[in-house]
Amino acid sequence: MTSDIDLWNSEAPAFDEAPDHGLLDPDVRDAWRDLLLGVLPSAPADVVDLGCGTGTLAVLLAAHGYAVDALDFSPAMVRLARAKVDAAPARVRVVVMVWPHRRLRHLASRCRRAAAPRSALLRPW
Repeated sequence: MTSDIDLWNSEAPAFDEAPDHGLLDPDVRDAWRDLLLGVLPSAPADVVDLGCGTGTLAVLLAAHGYAVDALDFSPAMVRLARAKVDAAPARVRVVVMVWPHRRLRHLASRCRRAAAPRSALLRPW
């Protein structure tokens, strides 16, 4: 049986090829930017990207003035996210780290409960 970590590690090399993951299409990128900036507090603000994958949304938000902590339990995804952050403009401030799977799910659950009255963005996996 493949673990969640193994699954996401195997998905990492091609992850950004999906339109909503790599945001390579300018129209898709703009749609994500508009969606997120429309519901987040104005920058500068601190944002946590739980399950950041390759860091595309973390870099997008950081480019708009947010301080982003990007967490994922897949070491392969985190490696790609770090590379993306390193290639971004100097003003981008993103901290990317691997978090244990159970802790990440627990943190996501707590965030959902805390944000439920204010946000439709946080959804269970």
